This record gives sequence, C-alpha cells and structure tokens, in this order.
Amino acid sequence: MIKELLKKILVSLTRKYDSIVAAIEQSKDLTIMSVAKLISFLEIHDKRLSSYEEDFMESFFQSKLNIRS
Repeated sequence: MIKELLKKILVSLTRKYDSIVAAIEQSKDLTIMSVAKLISFLEIHDKRLSSYEEDFMESFFQSKLNIRS
C-alpha cells in the first residue's frame, strides 16, 4: 500500500523533480521507504535547486552591475 502511495506522489510531481524522481526510482527500494523519507529527499532536492537559482541570479545581477561600471 505504501509503495503505491509513493508511486502516486512521484508521478504527481512537476518536471522540476524529474531528475530526483528517476534517481529515487532507480536507487531506492520503495517497498521499505516511508512517506516521510520520500518527502525528505524531495525537500533536500528543492533546497538544492533554490540555492542554484539564487546563485545564478546573484551572479547575473553582479555581472550586470560590472558591465555598467
């Protein structure tokens, strides 16, 4: 039952999570994973993506400032 729930959660995620969904499906045993553990993996992935986006925006604006100087 948990395995089916985990699969439904993974299928319902947006394309933003495609890479982590593929990694989880290939490397983790969904029969023994808890919903809390899955959510933990997804939260870590989301934080990592957010930090990449923040770093990109920061460097983008910094380069714009350097061009204008």
